[in-house]
Amino acid sequence: MANIQEKCEVVATPNFPAYAISAVSGRYVIVGGGGGAARTGIKNKFDVYELYHNGKQTKAERVVSHDVGPACISNLATWCELEKSTSPVNHSASSPFIYLALVLKLSPKFDSALPVDDIVLEDPVIEEPIANGNHGDVRQRVQNTPRDEGVRLREMIAKKRKQERIRRESINSTLRGEQYFTFDVKEIGNVETVVRVSWDDTLLATGGTDGFYRVWELPSMKKVREVRAHEKEVDDLDFKPDGKQTNGVKYKFYRARYAMVEKNPTDVRLFTISNAVVGSKHPGIIAKWNAKAYEQQKEQEVPGTLSSLSISDNGRYLATGTMDGAVYILIAFSLQMLQKVEDAHSVFVTGLAWLPTECPESKMVRGYSEASVLSISCDNTLKIHHIPRKSMVPVWAVAVISVIVLFLTFTLASYLGL
Repeated sequence: MANIQEKCEVVATPNFPAYAISAVSGRYVIVGGGGGAARTGIKNKFDVYELYHNGKQTKAERVVSHDVGPACISNLATWCELEKSTSPVNHSASSPFIYLALVLKLSPKFDSALPVDDIVLEDPVIEEPIANGNHGDVRQRVQNTPRDEGVRLREMIAKKRKQERIRRESINSTLRGEQYFTFDVKEIGNVETVVRVSWDDTLLATGGTDGFYRVWELPSMKKVREVRAHEKEVDDLDFKPDGKQTNGVKYKFYRARYAMVEKNPTDVRLFTISNAVVGSKHPGIIAKWNAKAYEQQKEQEVPGTLSSLSISDNGRYLATGTMDGAVYILIAFSLQMLQKVEDAHSVFVTGLAWLPTECPESKMVRGYSEASVLSISCDNTLKIHHIPRKSMVPVWAVAVISVIVLFLTFTLASYLGL
């Protein structure tokens, strides 16, 4: 029977609607989104959070923020490699070199060539709401006083140059002043709608509004293939673990993900989620497919309209989100419901990302749970859902029980004169 949870842990509260998420190297998570081209005052950017466990729950500290300009981030993919630290204190330490491929929703009036060298640090002071429910980002306007126009223009230019210099200097730093990671940002044009990276980080695939999917070589970003896959835009795509085949989704199917069979990495399954074409009262369907013959092996109905899908790296667990803000966690092999979090978010779930299951850093930040998945939504929250480890009797309890049993045995033997 499913374990119905009423609450999940709030990890962080981004100050923008989130549409894309990716977990990197065990303890970092990247969240992207924004307010779009409308001048609402909400920036289009991605934030990098460092995860940690405070003894009670998993939390996140925002360490880097990258403003991408007038285009909202609708999808992103990440891959990383370790590089040796240049710190004179610890030459043996390694920090990840993180690559990001961003899909940006651009308005026709904006140019697609956006700056990529303005990764900036956020102020460590957390913005707090002010009186009457107004947001902390709101600033009071001041009346302009008559000033020399030339002086004002020179001050503005000097201030802008100073800001850009600070941004460039802070590109590889965190709030702690240490180099934890390095970035290389690649922005995908306004034709693409989805982006995925192959399991071995050698290929990148994009799907576009024109129905084409394109494959690029990494890290050179050389286009190696272009195929007209659908008549209309591509909703989703994914690589098989061997990197030899991609799968695109359109129409009734909404998301698709390949996953290795648990304890058998050479075997692969395909999981899909689909929604009813007409009417929102019909349940969503999660299906498991043979990845060779593409024959459906099993399906599971879940209430609501499904909006996101993610599989854990060991192929054991599946998570899906709904338009009502619920998160469901299932066992991938049997599609048996494991957890239901009905009110995980106040609006639809836009993205899910599992933390690595065997990474030591990941185990620490998730509190040594069996597995943990992160979820995002337009309600400006980043949350985490844990699958607790199976109940085990502690070693000390076994020792105490053994002593008690031995004591009772000897007492009984003495009483019986044995």
